[in-house]
Amino acid sequence: WGTMLLPFIDQANMYNALNVKSTHLVVTPSTESKTTIPLFRCPSDTGSQLNSDRGGHATSNYKANYGSRGIGTSINTSPHNAAGGNGSFWSNSNTRLRDLTDGASNTVLIGETARGRVGSTTYNGGIWVGYYDNGKTASVVWKTENHPGSLINGTLAWAFSSQHTGGAHFLLGDGGVRFLSENIDGTTYENLGKISDGNVVGEF
Repeated sequence: WGTMLLPFIDQANMYNALNVKSTHLVVTPSTESKTTIPLFRCPSDTGSQLNSDRGGHATSNYKANYGSRGIGTSINTSPHNAAGGNGSFWSNSNTRLRDLTDGASNTVLIGETARGRVGSTTYNGGIWVGYYDNGKTASVVWKTENHPGSLINGTLAWAFSSQHTGGAHFLLGDGGVRFLSENIDGTTYENLGKISDGNVVGEF
């Protein structure tokens, strides 16, 4: 998803060089994929600008929301199918704003992830170029579930996280950015991660 933004942030030449229409896999690091783009970096994270756990691609502190299900789910499936992601971004999802039937202001699109904050850097070390590799992806967070380890700054490697005290920033479907507490109610957090489950989202 980060690559898809390039034409809109004055990086059209980089977008064309990456040839994103050829495959959903980026295997070999390139000059383009190793280029640090400040837009994808949080000033509070002073970690490496290259992710050695992800082939040496340039890092990103922002990951899209895959939803509450595991990343080992199938591509080309419906969010209503148990095999697909139920968040805003998942493999071949093509999600549109009209698909956020729980309400755009109640749906997380993107959140912060600090490399090395918790768990394995392979999982929580984002890269802006994004790719699907061995059942893992480096551009989304999955399992935004009501589980202590999956909550913000949780102990599991795929949790959204930040170097800020007490929580992390999230982009919602209406364009608003909210700082969500790491003490957010687990059910509310899981509901924010789903685009169309029909559950009522409480105060957050």
